[in-house]
Amino acid sequence: MKGLIQLIMGSALSINVVCAEHIRKPMILVSKKDQKNGQVQAFKGFIRAADQRRFEWQERYRSLSIREKIKNCDVYLFQPPVVEEGLSLFKERKYVDAARKFRAAGAAFRKIRRMRGNPATLASFYEMECARKVMDWEQLGSLMREFLPDSLLREDHQLQYEVNRVVWNGVREKNWKGLSGVLQREEWLERKMSGGLRAQVSFAHGLALEGVGQPIEALTAYNKVLVSDFAASEELTKPALLHCLRILMDQEEVKTAMKLYATEDHDENSLGMSYIREAIGLISLWEQFVGGGDELPKKYEKFRRFPSKE
Repeated sequence: MKGLIQLIMGSALSINVVCAEHIRKPMILVSKKDQKNGQVQAFKGFIRAADQRRFEWQERYRSLSIREKIKNCDVYLFQPPVVEEGLSLFKERKYVDAARKFRAAGAAFRKIRRMRGNPATLASFYEMECARKVMDWEQLGSLMREFLPDSLLREDHQLQYEVNRVVWNGVREKNWKGLSGVLQREEWLERKMSGGLRAQVSFAHGLALEGVGQPIEALTAYNKVLVSDFAASEELTKPALLHCLRILMDQEEVKTAMKLYATEDHDENSLGMSYIREAIGLISLWEQFVGGGDELPKKYEKFRRFPSKE
């Protein structure tokens, strides 16, 4: 059923903050099956509050009559319009505007934020995603301190939160040695995850490897970003490719190969020429796919002056 999220009621805890008046309470559908005749009864309404002791809802939005949760029933939650608006802006990569919508929804529905799959937690999750997309690590860390991960319903959201907590928090703290050590463990190297999550881990690993003075190893990590999530994660693929070009430009072997290019000492099979060929390939990748119309920094155009003579 589109727009509905089934709620698991048993894990809810008490909360005390009222909803913002300018945003409507989330609409719910309560479904109960009669044990005697097998017929299903359905009740539409609006949720007011929920915890382990109570589930309060009302049939009409401005009704003064409050009902308790019916025993042995399923409760479905319609996605509130403010959350839908935020998700639309998020898909359009308008992260600042989307974050405002998610922040408003998180405040408005805070009273039910300890229910699994509730819109307040979903909105807060995507507010964190907005901060991550623009690489505002301080904002991401601040939002995480107030977040309730146990209320997340989807496994991929739970894993994203773990990546935020371990990986991006390490980037925020610039704990390069610790982060590099963690990300070389089997639990992160072999863990099954989506291409987008793998791209995040690889990008952070590249930053950490550079931080501990291992640029060539970082080059490999940044290349994994391009392979893991080639088209979707442009906030990572663009800087990853530029980091690769910067690292290649800084290599002494590349500088030597450029100096010897027009001389009899030129060696087509040298490591420096291998790096130059890799850089030219990355430039083509930028122009055809990754750059998205953005101009390549002019300093990297220098690589084009040294094409393979073979």
